[in-house]
Amino acid sequence: MGCCESKFSESASLHDDQAASSSSNHDHSPRSSGSTRKISIDSGLASEFDVRSGLYEPELSPRRPFRVVSYNVENFRSQEDAEKRGRDFERVLRHARPDVLMVQEIVGRHGFEAFQSIVANSVGLAGADFINQRARQDLAVFYNDQIFSVEYCRVVPTKRDAGNRDAFEVALRHKATGTVVSFFVIHLQANRRGVDNKLDEEERNVEVSNLKEIIRAGITEKRIRAYVVAGDFNIYGGTEPAYRTLRSFLVDPLSADRTVASLLRGKWNENPAMALYHTQNTRKRGGGLDDRFDMILTSTNLQCEKYEALGNDGSQFNQDISVKASERTPEHRDLLHSLRRASDHLPVIAELSLASKE
Repeated sequence: MGCCESKFSESASLHDDQAASSSSNHDHSPRSSGSTRKISIDSGLASEFDVRSGLYEPELSPRRPFRVVSYNVENFRSQEDAEKRGRDFERVLRHARPDVLMVQEIVGRHGFEAFQSIVANSVGLAGADFINQRARQDLAVFYNDQIFSVEYCRVVPTKRDAGNRDAFEVALRHKATGTVVSFFVIHLQANRRGVDNKLDEEERNVEVSNLKEIIRAGITEKRIRAYVVAGDFNIYGGTEPAYRTLRSFLVDPLSADRTVASLLRGKWNENPAMALYHTQNTRKRGGGLDDRFDMILTSTNLQCEKYEALGNDGSQFNQDISVKASERTPEHRDLLHSLRRASDHLPVIAELSLASKE
């Protein structure tokens, strides 16, 4: 469905050019791309939807995890955006090396086609069919067609006002095994100026509650087996009702680390203890890195082996992502500048595989 036939191009991962000088609080945390540690998921965390039993086709083989990247591309709307920011997006994605790219803030079909032709094609990604949500911003999924094929795409009604930035589901079949994974890309209600933000929190919870029921129905119908929910959640901390609802049926990979799990229960916004996990804003004039809006969450039968916010080493709290670029290697420096120019959000990366059958 709507695929471009281009060969996936692997690129070398970013070299780690920093000494291991982190504090003990971060010793067991995901690090920057050169030293990202292995994560072992506690698959009992999302207890309501424990989908581990009886759902498995063969495991992904030959035990190669697939890389999922979630990226808010900041109102990418036209060929002009492709010309201005395309080269920066290409550099970022060559470092991120996605097998599945889940995108927010594509604007209309023109934005989708420009991003696909200039950015996605350049890194060997095909595009799942675009469905215009008739909203100000749209969602899209691109994928490595050497590894996956599209089963179906659909808009998933999660907002109270149907068609206004609902979720987007793309079911992809892993070619080597036949395993189908459902990818739900979302962009939840943002806090609005001049509005009681409790109303925005309530709307976010409505959206994820609706998504939970849709996934529940898909599991019952045996249509949904393994699933990923990723995007721009606009959530400010673990006390928000929306996050608590999400954790009732999804695993947050960061919770595998006990120290980080305790931080997840509190405030994320402007919390220096969460600095390594902040994804927005990449520019000082926009507030600097002080929010964990962007996340990749999974079903219990997916295991996360690596997780990171690309370019964030924990030292840029409330700063521009490129604030220390001059101290880095040329390759790393170029990446940081591209991250800043491309978008006000950092891409989040998760390496996933199916958990062993029990």
